Amino acid sequence: MTPAAASRPVAATPLPRESGKRRAPGEPRRVAYLYILPAYVVFVLFMLVPLVRAANISLFDWNGLTPASWVGLENYQEVVADAGLRAAFGHAAVLIFFYAVFPVVVALLLVATMTRARLRGLGFYRTVLFLPQVIAMVVVAVAWRNIYAPDGPLNQVLRAVGLDGLARAWLGDFTWALPAVGFVGTWVQMGLCIVLFLAGISQIPRDLYD
Repeated sequence: MTPAAASRPVAATPLPRESGKRRAPGEPRRVAYLYILPAYVVFVLFMLVPLVRAANISLFDWNGLTPASWVGLENYQEVVADAGLRAAFGHAAVLIFFYAVFPVVVALLLVATMTRARLRGLGFYRTVLFLPQVIAMVVVAVAWRNIYAPDGPLNQVLRAVGLDGLARAWLGDFTWALPAVGFVGTWVQMGLCIVLFLAGISQIPRDLYD
């Protein structure tokens, strides 16, 4: 071999390609589909099919006994034009705020306070705040009905501090009945939100706060 040939770089010999794609270890994908198939079947039978059927029925004028007649979107127009139904949707929106939006906001503020400030007995506060989530709803309903009663603890406290004008039959007042029920929903749902936020914040490295 000449010196010039010895100084040339030697090209790397390409490795032979594998004949087929390598399968990931574990069970085949079709077996995983079999695992989730029962859940899909239940979802389709009890959720998707009734939903499609209800949407189909909403396009007909039908009382459940006589033959149905096609009316298209006329039923939806009546819903929008009916003041009573619009009020019902408005009440539902208020309850959604109290049961979904407000608990998240309040829980986020409480979790931020508990994690940034050094509080003694933090485990006790967490237990107390989560307690409404594990109490039976029947117990919650009976307890808050007694609290909101005309001679209940809430009105007694208001009268004791000189706020007699604010005392009322909370669940029988047209103005305050809905917010009173919504406050109970916020109190119940807030515990779950606090636990979820605490679990998420515990995964954040402490050096990010610095």
